[in-house]
Amino acid sequence: MRQKKRRKEKKERKIKGRKKKEEREEEEKKKWKRESQCGGGSREAERIHLRNKRSVGEEQQQSGHRTGKRRRRGEREEERRKRQKATGRVGTGSGGEDRDGEEGRRKETR
Repeated sequence: MRQKKRRKEKKERKIKGRKKKEEREEEEKKKWKRESQCGGGSREAERIHLRNKRSVGEEQQQSGHRTGKRRRRGEREEERRKRQKATGRVGTGSGGEDRDGEEGRRKETR
């Protein structure tokens, strides 16, 4: 009797494990599908998406939409600052001169 019971339990455990494995694979498939829809740089996009989701959750989704927007704006500002630093246009405002005395693009078009 005991042996029969043990066999049954072992079988159930195996089945449970298999189901979990299948679920994991299913999730992975979904993830890859989502990534493939994102086009270029998809892995990076997926990572950022997950990070944003996580950070919104940490903020108790108090106003998740707006805070997400604000964060993105901040990231954009940082990127712009880095670009300006690279070209030597720090703190010159729109169409100002950079360190070499070259005028900005905007001034040329006016």
